[in-house]
Amino acid sequence: MFSEKKNILDFKKFGYEHAYLREPSYIPWYHKPPEKTNYTKIESDVVFIGHYEDDGRKEYCEYLLKNGIDINIYSTNWKKYIKKKNPLFNCLNDPIYGDKYPQVVYDSKAALCFFSRLNNDELTERVFEIPAMGGVLISERNDRLMELFDEGREILLFSNKEELLNHINFIKENPDKALKIRDAGRAKVIAHHSIFHRAEYALSVISQFIHGNMGRR
Repeated sequence: MFSEKKNILDFKKFGYEHAYLREPSYIPWYHKPPEKTNYTKIESDVVFIGHYEDDGRKEYCEYLLKNGIDINIYSTNWKKYIKKKNPLFNCLNDPIYGDKYPQVVYDSKAALCFFSRLNNDELTERVFEIPAMGGVLISERNDRLMELFDEGREILLFSNKEELLNHINFIKENPDKALKIRDAGRAKVIAHHSIFHRAEYALSVISQFIHGNMGRR
């Protein structure tokens, strides 16, 4: 089982008929809203948690910053590519682990998701982790996300800089509507996209092999 559709196509080219897609998921005991009630909030208009890639994500973040959006980026490698004289450099933070990850997502008004062109991503763990932790997901638009989520009700999607900026300003100006998106998105991933759901699917595929319903390849 593979996590990218491209992997399945590659293996079928080699004659493997039975290749299956194991999509990303979230971990219920970790990706959840923080339980502490007396901590110092780590507030931002929007956060991005992930690696730097030369695919336009830098330009998106610079555009938001120039338009008055309070953005924070948490990553291992952005500082290698952003010069100190670039105002965006001041928005760069060390990577976050443990309890700080759900706290940062939960405290922010929204969290961004970009898809790696190098990895041929259609989905990443972030698209499920962010709603599970009580965050508003704002992601690049693609067909798979539009199949899985109700756009505008459970998550927000963008195809250009202006659309992204409009979504963030909408959330800032309409906190009650933003809360409804948070709740609807979280309900969707809890119902369908945990690691347990992926395990059930994997077991169903394996059981078909065990009972002889599929060929050896």
